[in-house]
Amino acid sequence: MKSGGRVQGAVGHVVGGGGGDGGGARAGVEQTIVFDVPAELQGQVKKESVLLAVNNMPVANMGHRKAMAHIRQAPWPLVLRFRLPLEERDVFSLSKIADMRADGRFSEDIVLEHLKRKLLRGQKLLRFPPRKALIGSKPYLTLLSIDDHNLYYQGKDRVSLPEGSRRGIMLYNLKFVVKGKSTATLKKSARRLSDDACFSLAAEGKVLNFAVPSTVPDDGKSGQILNPRLILRCG
Repeated sequence: MKSGGRVQGAVGHVVGGGGGDGGGARAGVEQTIVFDVPAELQGQVKKESVLLAVNNMPVANMGHRKAMAHIRQAPWPLVLRFRLPLEERDVFSLSKIADMRADGRFSEDIVLEHLKRKLLRGQKLLRFPPRKALIGSKPYLTLLSIDDHNLYYQGKDRVSLPEGSRRGIMLYNLKFVVKGKSTATLKKSARRLSDDACFSLAAEGKVLNFAVPSTVPDDGKSGQILNPRLILRCG
């Protein structure tokens, strides 16, 4: 079990125990954690779930050692709160999210939540490198995704450099997101694409250019994209 990471195997009741006279969950030097999920709870906490809190104390940002130390010191019984992995049914396509926004019946917070879920799972986009970039200026398919703190995209040479192919930018360091062909790179390289399908992300010393053309469908549907400025509010 990892805090702020992934749960290795099934997680359920946590039972303390150990050697030493006097008994009790805290009596021994060693403490045993038993992963035992009752039948009525099976399927609720799954592999890839993230441990968020122990007895209402946030642990998601703790390292694994600190989180386990907190579990050992917390009073019993333990109440563990998890964030479950997103299921396929929990994530809408960009086109459906855009329809929700245009409908007017859904609040901006609901639309943003669904956009965040989509970006947590990742969205395939075309990236347009700067024309003077060493990797070449031809656009390539990449996966844009986020977690609680960072925005990620894949580098062009993701086959020969698998370990270095995933690049990241802290959401805190994002300066702005601009819809349309606002950069010279997009004006030149994406001139055949719809202006609404293009956007640029700017961070410290770096500008990333992306597009969702109709040739890169979103979950088998049209390549429609929401106003990308919403991304800034999803961190």
